[in-house]
Amino acid sequence: MAANGDDADPFGPREVPENEQSVFSAPDEYHTACDLADNAKPPRWIVEGLLAEKCQIIASGPPKHARKSWLMMHLARCVAEGKPFLGFRTHRRPVVYVVLEGGRERFGWRLRLLGLRSVPGMSELDRAAFRCRFGP
Repeated sequence: MAANGDDADPFGPREVPENEQSVFSAPDEYHTACDLADNAKPPRWIVEGLLAEKCQIIASGPPKHARKSWLMMHLARCVAEGKPFLGFRTHRRPVVYVVLEGGRERFGWRLRLLGLRSVPGMSELDRAAFRCRFGP
């Protein structure tokens, strides 16, 4: 019996406050870690052993001079071109890089410094493999 006199299963159904409902797919659905592990399918890698499909990366660290943006731009380019990233094999995929700082000119200059440019005969598909979107 629980300390509050309630002998209900702590993992059983419970009423979820309205502000929490979006966090849970089903308020009364729980899974054991073993069940999840037993039924897990191997990930489909974009960067072998590092980045799987349907995953996101958030680069975090001290402000300025940590080179987070440079690392992420290099990752995006490697995936868009299907080239190895820091020795990890990549599977070529289209990339959308969301730029939240620095603006178009600064980001464009950084891409140029990384060697990303149009070349004669480059297909539209290759040009579109690495797209940029600018945030607020």
